Amino acid sequence: MATENVWASVEAEFGLLTSVQVAALTGSKKSSRSLAADQRAAGKIMGVRRGNAYLYPGFQFDTANGRVRPAIPRLVATARDCGWDGEDLILWLVSPSGYFGSDRPVEHLGDEDVLDKLRRAATVDW
Repeated sequence: MATENVWASVEAEFGLLTSVQVAALTGSKKSSRSLAADQRAAGKIMGVRRGNAYLYPGFQFDTANGRVRPAIPRLVATARDCGWDGEDLILWLVSPSGYFGSDRPVEHLGDEDVLDKLRRAATVDW
């Protein structure tokens, strides 16, 4: 139930975009479903399966130019290297973190050390 509240919060604050919305936002001429799925499979964007479809957090896109924010593919690659999937990464990005002085990592996507902090968070031994 707590995780459902997080997804509702992500939806309200950033939007959880459908593949059709991702294609429209990025100005793709490709089939709307295949663009997002291909980019997700290639590690260029992150998505989460919700019900019978994948949804894509809006924070990973620069809506001014319709592009994926530069940090996103590197975050996805680092998360995958650490054994995390898209859901793990998204939940980490939108949750307060001691690595960022209790800010959420999503507020620091442009920081040089965001990848290092992700790796440390994903590999911490409890």
